[in-house]
Amino acid sequence: MHFKLIVVLIDDDKTNDVVEAARNAAEMLGLEHRYFGANSATEVDEVLEAAREWGAQAILAYAGGIAPRYADRFAAFARRHRIPAFSSWAAFAEKGNLMTYGPVLQECYARLATFVDRILKGAKPAEMPVERPTKFEMVVNLSAAKTLGISFPQSILLRADRVIE
Repeated sequence: MHFKLIVVLIDDDKTNDVVEAARNAAEMLGLEHRYFGANSATEVDEVLEAAREWGAQAILAYAGGIAPRYADRFAAFARRHRIPAFSSWAAFAEKGNLMTYGPVLQECYARLATFVDRILKGAKPAEMPVERPTKFEMVVNLSAAKTLGISFPQSILLRADRVIE
């Protein structure tokens, strides 16, 4: 039996590269996986219900706008059905989900401000370099873990940038 992982996507049209990378990773890890698009609260609820019916053992919500916007829905579902949920934005764990690993948004916003400043001073956006995040953080929510009956190895807790009690 394979571990069943469900992946929730924000916008199927704009995430083809992400879907392909996720599929490759899931297959390499031997994970059964399904992908769903969701752009509204109703669609999130439908996807979560589909996850439950399918027998998902974990949910990975891609980080765009949907994970933090509906993080409370994911957390309530996770508690009710004991299915852990993960994402990339720290706000996801702060709202009661199990854990996150992703870029530090405050640093991304600060970098964005420098781009805005340069544009306002006359720089052409098309000539500015594309930058990727450079600082990442792992946030673990121990309260969610306790509710889900999950214990983290000490090695994970020591590596976490933040642990929410």
